[in-house]
Amino acid sequence: MRLALLAVVGVLCQITTMAQWQRAVIVRPQYLDITEIHVANPTAVVVGGLRNDTLVIARSSDRGATFTIVYEALTFGGGSGILTMTSVNDSVLFACGERVFVVSSDTGKSWSDAAPLLPDSILSRLGTYYNLTSSASYRGQYTVISGYVGGNFKPIYLRYYPHTGTWQVIESLAIYDGMTAVSDRVVYAHIWDSEAYKSVDTGSTYSRISRDPLYNVYDISFSDSIVGRVAGWWFSSTTDGGATWNNKQVCRHGCSSVVFVDTLNGWIGSSQALFRTTDGGLTWQDQTKFIDTRPLPSNYWDAKHLAAIDSNIAFFGGREGLWVTFNGGVGTTSADPSGDRSHPNGLQLSPNPAIDDITITTPTASAGRLLIVDQAGRTVYERVVASTSSIDHTLRVSTDQFQRGVYLVLFQSADGVVAEKLLVSW
Repeated sequence: MRLALLAVVGVLCQITTMAQWQRAVIVRPQYLDITEIHVANPTAVVVGGLRNDTLVIARSSDRGATFTIVYEALTFGGGSGILTMTSVNDSVLFACGERVFVVSSDTGKSWSDAAPLLPDSILSRLGTYYNLTSSASYRGQYTVISGYVGGNFKPIYLRYYPHTGTWQVIESLAIYDGMTAVSDRVVYAHIWDSEAYKSVDTGSTYSRISRDPLYNVYDISFSDSIVGRVAGWWFSSTTDGGATWNNKQVCRHGCSSVVFVDTLNGWIGSSQALFRTTDGGLTWQDQTKFIDTRPLPSNYWDAKHLAAIDSNIAFFGGREGLWVTFNGGVGTTSADPSGDRSHPNGLQLSPNPAIDDITITTPTASAGRLLIVDQAGRTVYERVVASTSSIDHTLRVSTDQFQRGVYLVLFQSADGVVAEKLLVSW
């Protein structure tokens, strides 16, 4: 195996290894079952997950290089966790699910119960049991939320205007499992394993998109009001707002998630398959073989949830974790990625002998702890650093110490984590 020290001097863009889909580094949890992935802005990514009976929200501020848990709460009898997240505007996020509705006013850095923000009319409609299953927002103009209340699954549909703080309850006959808002009036929605719908009045009413070309809809992604894609038994695409559709079978037994970052680049996934397109869905490249599933069996993962920052940085998650790629998921052609390599956007990959010295520099000289944390959040190395006048702290590592994977090197002081680097072993 080899070691690579990744010094993050700008924003993290690419990691060159044989497996291009790697487990994301989530500091100090065990594995999470991922229930939602949301890109809040080009640098901030927020994920919702479950760890046993604990609901977890984790956030990355470095384009997916590392995630830190920012919110935890016990679920009620298990619960389904965070089912949907949406950016109400540039700073406010909503996260909803089964008996959970929390809000962040700082792009996901901290979270609190949304109840104080809701009028009594909304709280009374939600009652003691609710499950909010999908949400969508459009450029700070409005947010729509769908779900159901009570044990009889009565649909509820909420609309929020952030500029005025106004909430509305819209009478609805359907419970939508996914929504995407594409203009100041147009919203697309779908019901899991069923049909897709379109609204041209900000969700007040929906009309069904013809079922014939859209068979067993699982996910829907529109890049504007007329260009969209659907994951289901087929991969379906439209360029006329859903009037006509082109179908292609991509996943053998149907696909459960789809995401596009522009008109050409996107991914589609299922429980046992992951594909990428660079030509708008005309052709697809199988990326399944580039997924590093260790230490799980090779078939124990799923891509139920997909999200992407751009055509290079993308995420998928489901049972047992979160995966990330920094180069579009494309596998390397070289079997030996050693040697000097420089990558754009500030990433430097250094030469890698079997034994190497890692130096981490802190802003000021201080006492603290030098840690190496693995992808499951376990501390695999720790050294106490006494008070010193030096801002440079060095530790020697060898390939014998590390299994294949991504590690986080941290220096913790009384002020918290004051410096960090990534270490990749392959």
